Amino acid sequence: MKNIALKYFELWNTNKGENLREILADNVTLQDWEISKSGIEDVVAANQGIFDKVPGIKINIKDIALSETQAMCEIDVVISDSERLHVVDVLTIEAGRITAVKAFKK
Repeated sequence: MKNIALKYFELWNTNKGENLREILADNVTLQDWEISKSGIEDVVAANQGIFDKVPGIKINIKDIALSETQAMCEIDVVISDSERLHVVDVLTIEAGRITAVKAFKK
Protein backbone atom coordinates (compact mmCIF):
# COMPACT_ATOMS: atom_id res chain seq x y z
CA MET A 1 0.00 0.00 0.00
CA LYS A 2 2.84 2.41 0.80
CA ASN A 3 4.28 1.80 -2.68
CA ILE A 4 0.98 2.88 -4.25
CA ALA A 5 0.96 6.10 -2.24
CA LEU A 6 4.58 6.80 -3.19
CA LYS A 7 3.78 6.13 -6.86
CA TYR A 8 0.81 8.52 -6.71
CA PHE A 9 3.00 11.38 -5.50
CA GLU A 10 5.72 10.51 -8.01
CA LEU A 11 3.16 10.70 -10.83
CA TRP A 12 1.61 13.88 -9.37
CA ASN A 13 5.02 15.53 -9.34
CA THR A 14 5.33 15.06 -13.12
CA ASN A 15 2.68 17.82 -13.38
CA LYS A 16 0.88 15.82 -16.09
CA GLY A 17 -2.67 14.90 -15.16
CA GLU A 18 -2.78 12.08 -17.71
CA ASN A 19 -0.01 10.26 -15.85
CA LEU A 20 -2.33 9.81 -12.86
CA ARG A 21 -4.47 7.39 -14.88
CA GLU A 22 -1.83 4.76 -14.16
CA ILE A 23 -2.78 4.62 -10.47
CA LEU A 24 -6.37 5.94 -10.21
CA ALA A 25 -9.50 3.76 -10.34
CA ASP A 26 -12.17 4.67 -12.91
CA ASN A 27 -14.59 5.58 -10.10
CA VAL A 28 -12.06 7.67 -8.11
CA THR A 29 -13.27 10.63 -6.07
CA LEU A 30 -11.34 13.75 -5.10
CA GLN A 31 -12.29 16.06 -2.27
CA ASP A 32 -10.30 18.93 -0.81
CA TRP A 33 -10.98 22.28 0.83
CA GLU A 34 -12.03 23.82 -2.51
CA ILE A 35 -13.39 21.13 -4.83
CA SER A 36 -15.17 17.80 -5.04
CA LYS A 37 -14.87 15.66 -8.17
CA SER A 38 -15.99 12.17 -9.10
CA GLY A 39 -14.78 9.84 -11.87
CA ILE A 40 -11.37 9.54 -13.43
CA GLU A 41 -12.01 12.11 -16.19
CA ASP A 42 -13.01 14.86 -13.75
CA VAL A 43 -10.26 14.01 -11.26
CA VAL A 44 -7.55 14.02 -13.94
CA ALA A 45 -8.90 17.33 -15.32
CA ALA A 46 -8.98 18.89 -11.83
CA ASN A 47 -5.37 17.96 -11.23
CA GLN A 48 -4.35 19.26 -14.65
CA GLY A 49 -6.06 22.52 -13.74
CA ILE A 50 -3.78 22.77 -10.69
CA PHE A 51 -0.70 22.04 -12.79
CA ASP A 52 -1.71 24.65 -15.37
CA LYS A 53 -2.42 27.28 -12.71
CA VAL A 54 0.76 26.64 -10.68
CA PRO A 55 3.56 25.45 -13.01
CA GLY A 56 6.24 23.49 -11.21
CA ILE A 57 4.09 22.71 -8.14
CA LYS A 58 5.52 19.75 -6.21
CA ILE A 59 4.71 17.57 -3.25
CA ASN A 60 7.24 16.61 -0.59
CA ILE A 61 6.22 13.64 1.55
CA LYS A 62 6.82 14.10 5.26
CA ASP A 63 5.24 10.90 6.64
CA ILE A 64 2.89 8.07 5.68
CA ALA A 65 0.73 6.01 8.05
CA LEU A 66 -1.16 2.95 6.82
CA SER A 67 -4.37 1.13 7.65
CA GLU A 68 -5.88 -1.83 5.84
CA THR A 69 -7.38 0.26 3.06
CA GLN A 70 -5.91 3.75 3.44
CA ALA A 71 -2.67 5.67 3.40
CA MET A 72 -2.63 8.86 5.47
CA CYS A 73 0.06 11.06 4.02
CA GLU A 74 1.44 14.19 5.64
CA ILE A 75 2.78 16.32 2.81
CA ASP A 76 4.07 19.76 1.94
CA VAL A 77 2.71 21.20 -1.29
CA VAL A 78 5.49 23.42 -2.61
CA ILE A 79 3.95 26.28 -4.57
CA SER A 80 7.10 28.41 -4.69
CA ASP A 81 10.33 28.90 -2.75
CA SER A 82 8.43 31.05 -0.27
CA GLU A 83 5.00 29.37 -0.24
CA ARG A 84 4.06 25.92 1.03
CA LEU A 85 0.81 24.33 2.08
CA HIS A 86 0.81 21.79 4.89
CA VAL A 87 -1.67 19.09 3.90
CA VAL A 88 -2.79 15.61 4.88
CA ASP A 89 -3.92 13.42 1.99
CA VAL A 90 -5.98 10.34 2.81
CA LEU A 91 -5.76 7.86 -0.06
CA THR A 92 -8.23 4.98 -0.17
CA ILE A 93 -6.79 2.03 -2.07
CA GLU A 94 -8.61 -1.00 -3.47
CA ALA A 95 -7.19 -3.69 -5.75
CA GLY A 96 -3.99 -1.71 -6.31
CA ARG A 97 -5.78 1.47 -7.40
CA ILE A 98 -6.64 4.70 -5.62
CA THR A 99 -10.42 5.01 -5.29
CA ALA A 100 -10.50 8.20 -3.20
CA VAL A 101 -8.27 11.17 -2.43
CA LYS A 102 -9.32 13.40 0.47
CA ALA A 103 -7.06 16.36 1.15
CA PHE A 104 -7.11 18.40 4.35
CA LYS A 105 -5.18 21.66 4.66
CA LYS A 106 -3.62 22.32 8.08
